[in-house]
Amino acid sequence: MVSVTSSKSSKSTPKVSIISELACGAISNGIASFLLNPCDVVKLRIQAQSLPPSHPDAMYRTTIQTAQKIVREEGVFVVTRNSGLWLPGIVPSMLREASYSSFRFGLYGPLKSFFVKDESDLVGKILSGASSGSIGSFLAVPTDRLKIRMQREAGRVGGSGLYETGLFKGRKQTYPSMNFVAGFAKMWREEGGITGLWKGWQPTVCRAAALAGAQLSSYDHTKHVLKSNSVMDDGFGLHIVASLVAGVAALVTTQPFDTIKSKVMALDGEIGGPKGVVDAVKTTARLEGLKGFYRGSLASYLRFGPHFIIAFPLWEQVRMLMGLGYS
Repeated sequence: MVSVTSSKSSKSTPKVSIISELACGAISNGIASFLLNPCDVVKLRIQAQSLPPSHPDAMYRTTIQTAQKIVREEGVFVVTRNSGLWLPGIVPSMLREASYSSFRFGLYGPLKSFFVKDESDLVGKILSGASSGSIGSFLAVPTDRLKIRMQREAGRVGGSGLYETGLFKGRKQTYPSMNFVAGFAKMWREEGGITGLWKGWQPTVCRAAALAGAQLSSYDHTKHVLKSNSVMDDGFGLHIVASLVAGVAALVTTQPFDTIKSKVMALDGEIGGPKGVVDAVKTTARLEGLKGFYRGSLASYLRFGPHFIIAFPLWEQVRMLMGLGYS
């Protein structure tokens, strides 16, 4: 089994298994992702609609209004259909965490041994997080694309086979139920095989680099600062505080990338949709200004904040169970 040291000093830090590190990241983030999928559903519907939320004809305007509208029209748990607040895109979302988050968290420690000079080296931690996030996100692009497509199309389907609610209202259903295998097959068949599965990888990787660079470094460095100044000891309380800091840092850094990624992946091929990343950036800036890049920010933080509060402490506990110790 391949193993690496998680710091420069092999005397003070035991060797850890890469496989165990990957498993810890996948388990903790998979649980958090399942619990918080409704926030993803709300955020995506706000971001992927063609009109800005401030437009009087926009279907989804605010986070609360969007959540209420989905629950009222579709319900909360709809197991047999790609509908409701909780389950749209849930299977590709879990598959995404098994690839993306496992590498994002699992490779952070090993990469620190290469980039970080000492625990006060914040730049090295940012580089470590950005690198692990980039690797994981590139591997997860197909599952990310399918998740976004399924969440965007989600809605209540009538007896005619047409959507009666959601962004696809009046259109034929193309991603039925939660059949992710059929979803991947559809993307492969209609969008150019393997190259189609990886469409939109550029904004995805850029977002992931910014997210992991901000998230993991701010979490790690907050722990270091509070411990080294004897403010808090390593434990659950410190993990919660560091998670809150990481959530704010991640949101401010990544929301513009997240908005552009959602637009490119969700509206690719649609009439009036962006013709790539550059066009999406230019169109958003022209029509909505800086505010447009932070579309769905509240929904994002409602996912970021709780996700980090769940995922980081859970990650630490899973690490302890696996004998790896706190990060």
